[in-house]
Order: sequence, then C-alpha cells, then structure tokens
Amino acid sequence: MKIIIVGKKQQMHWPENVFSCAKRYHNTKLFLYNEWHGISSSIIGHRRNAARLAKLIQHFKPDVILYISCEFIPIEYYQILDKFPQLKRVGWAADNFGYKTPKPRYLDLCCVFDTRCLNVLKHFKCEGAYMPLCADEHTFQYHPYTSKKKPVFVGAANPQRVATLKALKTPCVIWGNNWPVSELKQHEVHNKKVSHKIISSLYEQYLPFNMTYSSNVKNGLNFRIFEIGTTGNVIISNDSKDLPKCYNKSEVLSYHTAKQLDKILSSVIKHPEAYAAIAKKGYKKTMCKHTFDTRVQELFQLIQQKFGL
Repeated sequence: MKIIIVGKKQQMHWPENVFSCAKRYHNTKLFLYNEWHGISSSIIGHRRNAARLAKLIQHFKPDVILYISCEFIPIEYYQILDKFPQLKRVGWAADNFGYKTPKPRYLDLCCVFDTRCLNVLKHFKCEGAYMPLCADEHTFQYHPYTSKKKPVFVGAANPQRVATLKALKTPCVIWGNNWPVSELKQHEVHNKKVSHKIISSLYEQYLPFNMTYSSNVKNGLNFRIFEIGTTGNVIISNDSKDLPKCYNKSEVLSYHTAKQLDKILSSVIKHPEAYAAIAKKGYKKTMCKHTFDTRVQELFQLIQQKFGL
C-alpha cells in the first residue's frame, strides 16, 4: 500500500511518529504543510504548498492520503483532492470539530479520538471510527515504580484546569503556558513550554496526573494519559465516557472533582506500595494497546479492510 501522510511539523511529533511507524509496513511519504516559511503561512502560501502536495500525489500515485490532526489542516490541502477521485481519503482528528467545517466532506473515513465526534460525522455522511491517541514509548521512558514526594501536572492552562488546581490542597509542580501564578500560590509553577524529553524526566522525578478538561474534549482522552502509562507511574486521570474504552478500573485511578483528586494524590504519595499493582497493570495495557506502533497497525488494518487494499 502506498500512503501520503499530511500534517503539521512538530505538532506533538504526531505526524512524524505516525510516519516513522507506517514506513515499516508500507511505502510512505510525509508531507508537512508548514515546512515552508514567510508567505507559506498566508492563504497564497497554502495554495502554493497545496500545489506541491498535488504534484507529489501525481508522481507518487498513492492509494491513501492520511490527514493527521485533520481538523486543523487548512482547507487548501483538501481542495486539491478533486483532481484525484480514485484516491482514498482518511483523517485522524485529535480535537472536536463542529458542523461548520467542510473538511469531513472531503474524507471517505475519519478516525476520531473522542466518541462525541462520531455524531458530528453522521451529519456529514462521513464514515467514522473511534481511534484514541497514543504514546511514543521511545521518548517517554519506563522507570520502575517508586514513591514520589510531589505530584506534577504538565499542560497549558485553561479555566477548568486552573479551577481544579486552585482547589487542590496537595502542593504540586506545574509546567506549561499561561498559568496565573498569583492564583496558584500553594504550587510550584513553571510558566514555560517543555520538551517531551523534559516531560519524561519530570515523570521520573514526580507523580504525574492527567486533566483532559478542555472545551475541545467532550468524551475523549488526550496524549498525556498514555504518556504517563508508558513511564510506569500509576495512571491518574479525570473520568470520562471514553476512559473505559482504553483502561479498566484495575488499571487506572479516576476522579470527578478536585476533592477526589486531592484524596488520590495524597494516598498515592503516602502509601505508594498500595498502588504498585495498578501501576503495573496500567503500564502493561499501555505498552500492549496504546503505543504508536500498535495504533498505526490498527489504523492501517482498518483502512485495508474498508478499502480492500
């Protein structure tokens, strides 16, 4: 099978990781639409870059074009598909999208990380499939489960996350953008972007927890829950409708409120030995079901079955 992967350079390294896995099994090309600078960020620039993509399709003659984080890719990179009616078009979405976007109309199949998106796809008469996100087990390194003195949260600020952290009594370490330091005096706040390598190091030093809360996420899970899982820590996450699709109750600790999260963090820090079995089960499930290699194989098996490739 011949595949072109379209995505944004260094967007959580998602397109690059999918390409790295896909090329082991298929003849694959990677097209990063933001590799060019200056005028390329304008509408005119996107039209020019989309013409480059059209030429790549014309010469490479792929069976499938895969749009990674398809809801954010500019429309110009979809409009060229009218020239290639035989090409199978697949998207993989990592955020919710509304009824106003025309992009699903260009797709034969859209894989989504959030089951809420499946209802939206019905509106567009686009076939949908649940395909949660995953983790790069080569970047987020495993470390034997040990006791930790402090929790850590890594991510950008939003009102829901700020409200939860303000309500926490357990002192935490926070890394990410736009945190209101004056409102989080009980915590140690590092208001800056952080690389995946540093995040992996933080997860070794501290007890990580996940907060998916976002207006872009209704039922789904983000990357962080799986990244925590690859490190061998006990997985701690807010509860959601899609959580049972990825982990069962013996593999993860979930919470609904800041009070419940406080209780979990305090208990794991004071009695780490009581959660070793949960951490081990969560790690095994993550490495078995939620790595990039596993997810990419799952994705292309679905594509092959649907299109008979």
